[in-house]
Amino acid sequence: GTLADAIFIGQSGFPTSYRNKIQSSTSGTAANSKLIFSLSTGASSFADVLTLLGSGNVGIGQTAPGAKLEVNVGNVDGIRIRSSNSGYLRLYNSAGYPNWGLANDYNTGGYFEVLSGASGVDPTTRRFAINGSNGDVLIPGNVGIGTTGPGAKLDVYGATESEIRISSGATNENIALKFYENTTALGAY
Repeated sequence: GTLADAIFIGQSGFPTSYRNKIQSSTSGTAANSKLIFSLSTGASSFADVLTLLGSGNVGIGQTAPGAKLEVNVGNVDGIRIRSSNSGYLRLYNSAGYPNWGLANDYNTGGYFEVLSGASGVDPTTRRFAINGSNGDVLIPGNVGIGTTGPGAKLDVYGATESEIRISSGATNENIALKFYENTTALGAY
């Protein structure tokens, strides 16, 4: 639809060409209506920063959002979630499936975590974590490479060949595969 007259917002003492604006548009139905918030970028020029569509879609830096939230950051940093304690992004659904969360957990030593929870419950069960201090990766369940149903802590499957390679970039370096029972060494190969 055609953009209607705008509401201009400015501060007294500044030229009228340095004002921000809000514009609305309709195209026959409520679902096609649009509300655009624009900031002044100079004399009589504007950057559209926030768009609300009648369909419920919201665009940040995007004037025609195709999803409930669409963010166009161009060539700058993406989305930042800040918290004085732990940053948390929760991903919910309404279909009865587990909910998921991404967390930067300051309380547990600076881990980046992938969490899950039952439908309707905040995700709090750690499924995957990376220690921000030393890079250790923590996976509480089984890991499958080449399989979707791992039957052990590490399950490697290849349709034509399965190979696990351990190598070192240094010459005359000891390379070993060590086996332990609790903290007791059982052998090295």
